[in-house]
Amino acid sequence: MPPSTNISTKIMNKHFDYSQREQEIYAQWESSGAFRSSGQGTPYFIPMPPPNITGQLHTGHALGTTLQDILIRYHRMRGDDTLFLPGYDHAGLGAQTKILEAMAQAGIENPTQEQFNEFAAEWTDSTRERITEQLKRLGASADWEQARYTLDEYYQEATAEAFKRLYKAGLIYYNHDDDQWYLKLSELAKPFIKALDDGELKIYPAEAEARLRQTPDGQPLEQAHDWCISRQIMWGHQIPMWGYRNRQTGQTFWSPNQINHIAAATTLGGSAGDWEIGLSPDRLDTWFSSSLWIFAALGWPNQTPDFDRYFPAATLETGWDIMFFWAARMSMMSLALTGQLPFKELYLHGLIRDAKGQKMSKSLGNGTDPLEQAAEYGTDALRWALAAYQEPGRDRALGSDQLDTGRRLANKLWNIGKFIHNDDWYWNEGGIYTDDIREARYPRTGDDLTEWDDALLELEETKHLYHEAIARKDFPAAAQALRSFIYDHISGQLIPAAKGSPGPLTTATLRYIYAETLKMSHPFIPFITEELWDHLGTGRGLLINQQFTRQCLTQDEEDAIISEIINRDIEAFAASIGGDQPNPWELPSALSDTGDEAPLTSLEHLAEAIEATGDKDWLEELWVKTIQSPIPAHRKLELAIEQFGIEDLALDIKDEFGIEFDLTPPAISAEYEDENDPTDFRLHPNYSYAYVAVAPPNGDRSQDITVTIKREDEGVVVDLHSHHDIASLASTWATWGDASDE
Repeated sequence: MPPSTNISTKIMNKHFDYSQREQEIYAQWESSGAFRSSGQGTPYFIPMPPPNITGQLHTGHALGTTLQDILIRYHRMRGDDTLFLPGYDHAGLGAQTKILEAMAQAGIENPTQEQFNEFAAEWTDSTRERITEQLKRLGASADWEQARYTLDEYYQEATAEAFKRLYKAGLIYYNHDDDQWYLKLSELAKPFIKALDDGELKIYPAEAEARLRQTPDGQPLEQAHDWCISRQIMWGHQIPMWGYRNRQTGQTFWSPNQINHIAAATTLGGSAGDWEIGLSPDRLDTWFSSSLWIFAALGWPNQTPDFDRYFPAATLETGWDIMFFWAARMSMMSLALTGQLPFKELYLHGLIRDAKGQKMSKSLGNGTDPLEQAAEYGTDALRWALAAYQEPGRDRALGSDQLDTGRRLANKLWNIGKFIHNDDWYWNEGGIYTDDIREARYPRTGDDLTEWDDALLELEETKHLYHEAIARKDFPAAAQALRSFIYDHISGQLIPAAKGSPGPLTTATLRYIYAETLKMSHPFIPFITEELWDHLGTGRGLLINQQFTRQCLTQDEEDAIISEIINRDIEAFAASIGGDQPNPWELPSALSDTGDEAPLTSLEHLAEAIEATGDKDWLEELWVKTIQSPIPAHRKLELAIEQFGIEDLALDIKDEFGIEFDLTPPAISAEYEDENDPTDFRLHPNYSYAYVAVAPPNGDRSQDITVTIKREDEGVVVDLHSHHDIASLASTWATWGDASDE
């Protein structure tokens, strides 16, 4: 039978050609309308922090854009009504300096305001186009048709309206001594402080709330100095206040309303000729207009459909270094002008530092261009390196080892895809994909548990870990769950199994598991997964538009497989220690005081047997083996307890005889050997791996080392990823395992 016409029959190349295919795939997404909000489902709005129009994006922009895009793609695949709103900030004095430099190069010195405005309009158009292309190269799936700019006409009107409302509320005042406009920040902060007190804002990391309650100089917000919001520059929002100066007395009055000379004389006294009238020449501090971004970009002060549907934003993702200047001030402004916080969650990423731990800057010459890294390693590898090691609020380095890890993962997925694509049985049978694998698997007859049942349970466990990690904004945990599943289960177990047993069960299950893996991987590495989805031949359109699949097993089917797996593991365990009975209540002969196998008729009998042999490891090993079975996390504990009562047995023994068992389930964790030495800890003997952040010897937690620990057949392998000198730290681990700085 020839292949169905609803699938892709393209020949897969040896490698993914990211240099060509990334831009082609992005064009497919954009032309398909995938980035537009659907208007259906739960609204999920993320505002893109508007980059300054002054030019090139840096690695910090790449980090923020990647995390924002992961959340948007994830929620899009959940079926939510996603809006990823892009934009640009006019950048005030910084942009003015760049514009004047460009004008000087063009031979225009000491320009008038009119000349400046005309030149700036053309200059900023070109820089916005360049920034847009850079963000697209990073894979940002933003709705570019709705891109905003802080000097758009409507945004200028919104900024003027905000100023006037705050002025009328007595929060903005003019000082003659230094010819400046000020905002009473301590007053503006009161509703924000109350919102924090009431727990209305979820913050990642939680400890950042203490800093959010302070100004950069450490003052509590209640005691914050008034904010000078005016600047004597040519570029930006002109302060919307009219000045009326009496030529005779020198007095000046300010008003948000414009009136003529006669009205001024009538209202303020004197004759019409006494009054000089003009709009304030000062411009607003850029942070003032930026602090309106989320609600002004949705159409405020007008009650627009977008404002009604999407405000407040679900999440604001930004750098911790501007949490006060932008996140806190925007919260204060929003509460004052809309009565609501502008976002429900605040995620603060750390800074990307160089290999020596220094902040990247032009003056130090240590900056990196993320687009150069994307060109060398592929955008997917860059995105993985940025997200998979990112902990909120912690600065970190971005090195070639992390980029290599991302590239190797993409290559692994590609090679798995090639194996699946070249499945002769699949093509010979017509090549029709389905994610309903029940026909191929059920009804099962007899005792025929296979590796594919284990695989489906491992998939459900990975889904559970992945979705829970994304929900708590734990990007490394989600990435680790994916990477472990791809390497350990698909590549390490399923591909070898598939080679030995081709057929409908193998093909249907493997392709289903792979498709589900591509869906979970897509938010992190969207380009290669989109290409692989096409080669998988689902006939369902672009991967970006797919939704996560419901659990493939019913609860009864899952329980049946879990019971079978537990019984199988217990049989194997009993055989390994000399017993031939699978019942965990049966004491193996090796531990029996009589030398015969005997049922555990009482707690006292068990305690006597353990005390006589001095060996309780078998019960702990049985517990660990049971917990490590491929059972979804939310089902492991209850099923084991429900079937065998192991935990109750252990607790009863402890209470009655004082014998303690270590029944801690294996987890992603590690233990400190010496609590006084933050770099000295050991891997729990029952744990298979750990992923932790370790403080360096100087105790500076802002420079933590990311450590991946794996227990392998030949010992313990430690991977250190840090901006510190790896070689000097590796010796710390040599006492208990092999160290490497892969």
